[in-house]
Amino acid sequence: MTLTTRNRRSSRIFEALLVPFLAAGAVLLTTSTASARGSDWHLWQPPVGAVVACGDTPVNLSFPYNKEYQRSLPPSAGTTDIQQFTGSLSVQFSTSAKTVKYNAGGPGTVTTYTNGDVLTRSEGHYNFAVSPQQAAQLGVPQIFGTVGLIEFITHPDGSMSPIRIPRNVISVCADLGL
Repeated sequence: MTLTTRNRRSSRIFEALLVPFLAAGAVLLTTSTASARGSDWHLWQPPVGAVVACGDTPVNLSFPYNKEYQRSLPPSAGTTDIQQFTGSLSVQFSTSAKTVKYNAGGPGTVTTYTNGDVLTRSEGHYNFAVSPQQAAQLGVPQIFGTVGLIEFITHPDGSMSPIRIPRNVISVCADLGL
């Protein structure tokens, strides 16, 4: 057998193996991200028509890109609910004068304890809106964004206690010119 015949035969074997592999790859690429994560992950449903505030100025909240997924984890001792979040998410804040958009994809968890406290923990991009009193308790702007680890507790009475607040906190209100 000549080298050319051997190369053609190798090429046909390669093609015979490659076509089913590519077909299988195409099927895998078209399945949803949620199924790749497992059946317990569900697309997070953002609030529709949400309004937050910078002082007395209303700020409309929307989510132009949502590939954020959540799942419930089994409660551990002393907890009643654990929600885990991961994926990609963008959040948009708008006033009548200006709109700003941020990356807000986790990952993170929200853990509810039997005493009613709720621990919020995020390790990625994070955006949140709080009341003026809660902002003072956490030492953050009323609407803020962070990158990195943030942890805080929201108590049943609505007060908040910081655990870890990153240094790179941005003020969405300032970015909106408020």
